[in-house]
Amino acid sequence: MSSKPPKKPGRPRIHATDQDRWRAAQHARRKRLRSRNPQAALFSSKSAEWYTPPQIIQEVLTALGRDQFDLDPASPRRDGPIPAKVRFTQAEDGLIQPWFGVVWLNPPYGRNLSQWIQKTIHEVQAGHVLQVILLVPVRSDTQWWWALREAGGQIEHLRGRVRFLRADGTVGTASPFPSALIRLVSAFPTNIAPDCID
Repeated sequence: MSSKPPKKPGRPRIHATDQDRWRAAQHARRKRLRSRNPQAALFSSKSAEWYTPPQIIQEVLTALGRDQFDLDPASPRRDGPIPAKVRFTQAEDGLIQPWFGVVWLNPPYGRNLSQWIQKTIHEVQAGHVLQVILLVPVRSDTQWWWALREAGGQIEHLRGRVRFLRADGTVGTASPFPSALIRLVSAFPTNIAPDCID
């Protein structure tokens, strides 16, 4: 008599190496977590389309004494939700365009977030902008977070969790991470378009 349990029917999973087996297990785990977590897109690079709530925009504009920004380099569309004189969409690619004036930036929170931070720091230090206001996740364990601090970023942590808007304009669930507004001011602006200054 054998003490081994009977084999389950079905296709055997064959992995060439332990590393392949580990990758398959991690992939299955991520798939299970995404199916259970409605906020999974906020943790992934699959969807970076989460829009700034209008209350945050109005509070920032009021604090600046303005009714609109000069530029939104990461706008979801040409008639985007941010009041700005100029908007760059994904088609125009705000990472390669020159920036100017007072800039609002809620960058895509995907894998290229650090590229947006590098561009922001470059534009401020080169004097191409007056200031940049960023809405970013609080990620003090990343290099880009510390680069912003070292560049003179003034950080204001937002109380609670932001309820970003979905692409259709409906309010989403509270984000699974804290957020902060970071302000970078150019010490010596040199490349300011005259028609963008009030």
